[in-house]
Amino acid sequence: MLKISGDKILVEEKEDMMRYPVLSAGDNVDLFVDGNLIEKRAIVTGDSDIKYRIKDKDLSYSSSKTIDVEVTEDEMEAYLEIKIQPAKDYQVKLVEQKGVSVLVSSETSREYPEVKKSEILQAIQQAGIIYGIDQEVISSLVNTQENQRVLIAKGKEPKPGRTARIEPVNIREESNIEYFHKHIISVLPGQVIAVKKEATPGQKGTTVRGKTIRLSPPDDPEIILGDNVMSNPAGNKIIALEAGRPVIEHRKDSVKVSVIQQHRIEGDIDRDTGKISYSGDLIVTGSIQDFFGVNIEGILKVRKHINNAEIITGGDIYAGHNIIGANLKIGISSEKDDIIDELFNKNINIFIGTFEKMLNIYNEDREVVKIDRKFRTLISNSKKLSKIKSELISSCQQVLKNKRQENNPFKDSIKLLHQYLLGYKNYSKDSYAQLKEIANKIDNKLYRQQAFGKSNLAAGYIQNSEITASGDIYLFQQGVYTSTIKTAGNIIGNNKTSFFKGGTYNTGGWFAGGAVGAELGTTKIKVKAGFLAREIKENVIVVGPEDKMKFSAGSKNIYIKVNEDGRFESHSWPGWQNWIDDKVDQNIKRIWSKRSKF
Repeated sequence: MLKISGDKILVEEKEDMMRYPVLSAGDNVDLFVDGNLIEKRAIVTGDSDIKYRIKDKDLSYSSSKTIDVEVTEDEMEAYLEIKIQPAKDYQVKLVEQKGVSVLVSSETSREYPEVKKSEILQAIQQAGIIYGIDQEVISSLVNTQENQRVLIAKGKEPKPGRTARIEPVNIREESNIEYFHKHIISVLPGQVIAVKKEATPGQKGTTVRGKTIRLSPPDDPEIILGDNVMSNPAGNKIIALEAGRPVIEHRKDSVKVSVIQQHRIEGDIDRDTGKISYSGDLIVTGSIQDFFGVNIEGILKVRKHINNAEIITGGDIYAGHNIIGANLKIGISSEKDDIIDELFNKNINIFIGTFEKMLNIYNEDREVVKIDRKFRTLISNSKKLSKIKSELISSCQQVLKNKRQENNPFKDSIKLLHQYLLGYKNYSKDSYAQLKEIANKIDNKLYRQQAFGKSNLAAGYIQNSEITASGDIYLFQQGVYTSTIKTAGNIIGNNKTSFFKGGTYNTGGWFAGGAVGAELGTTKIKVKAGFLAREIKENVIVVGPEDKMKFSAGSKNIYIKVNEDGRFESHSWPGWQNWIDDKVDQNIKRIWSKRSKF
């Protein structure tokens, strides 16, 4: 009853037809009856004008392709986009489905356009792509039958250079070496505290269109030398001139390096701070509490009290108020040891001096082997030099094996000296500079130790304490009660009423007090220069180098000097205030008087 003829469908209508055909369109087919597009179905007769159209007809008889290149805005990537439309042919037929004739189409053939490599390369060339092209990807796209969008070129990103850096070195980091024990970050004189790492230039980049991407030169901050530092001649090492806390301050276009000699603790030294070790000066605005001590290289200033603590300092101690139950060692550098001493320093200088003289005599020899052999022969032929060599080797071995010396900043220098002495390194013309540098380091170390030779104590009141000092001890308020004090300098109570009740006192100079002696027991005082007291309260024994005197309660205005023979000579009373003002270091008194501002 229905027949396909070209793009039309014909209806063969018979006279006895009792049912007219029902027609609908399948996928990819548009059906028109009497010029109207049929969306669902239509009943058709022999008079109906029935036509159909393949939806893909416009594309079905010819193939097409487009090849385009897309470049990102920064020109660092290029993408190739290929769109393919193959040529297609279709067959149309009628299929009966539940009493409805359905016009369906099926693809009978497909032909793809050819995608040539030359066409791809031409598109890339027209887009101006000349760098970072992926030839393997391009080859894989030849004669592709699918739409594609792939990365076919990638630029080279610029690689930034490294900014010049100022890096801290050789610094003992803060750490809990033991329970409640804190080492403040600190350095010693002569230590390298920072090194400049030079800037490194970056690498330029390239876009896919061949443009060069340049970077600004890396930052090279200026080094500003702050307090207590210097630089080496090359300007790439910062060296501490004083002991203290290193500070590296980074600014916009510069880095400032300093050493702060004073470290400040706001409040007390207690379980929150732990015991304190530090290479510079220390200021405590509160007190040093029970069982929490201090070990520093410099000056200690405590605004309030020192209570039942062990204190070791290289410099002066200023205690604003009381010292009770404490053990103080003043002028004792924690850097000081018994290994690197004056003998070590003397020996190394003799050793190096001899080596220098030998170099001057045999100046024409430039061979390392000859210089080494001549110097070792010179040592072996000299009893004095052989003994010095043995003593130096022994000292070096003590430093290198002693666990206490693990943090010794001179350990590497000692190790180098040890290698020369044992023959592990050959002596040469260059050796002199190395050995001289070692000697200078040792000499500076001993100088610093000797610089602590006169360190003083200034306090208001001392009770039940043990004190050893290398300088003077001044009491600016009440005095001392039952303590043991030994000092290389004077012990002086500044006020007329200053008392010394009981205890033992050993001075390398003068002892001066307002009221001396205690009700129970005898107060013992040893002097080398003399003794001054306004009043004796109870029994007092004063011992000189070659003499001894006893004083009983009630004695007043006592003034005795030690003569050249070490014996005592009595003198008339000199007047308290003038004598005291002459003996007291007024600078120390001035600093202590400002204790409330510590």
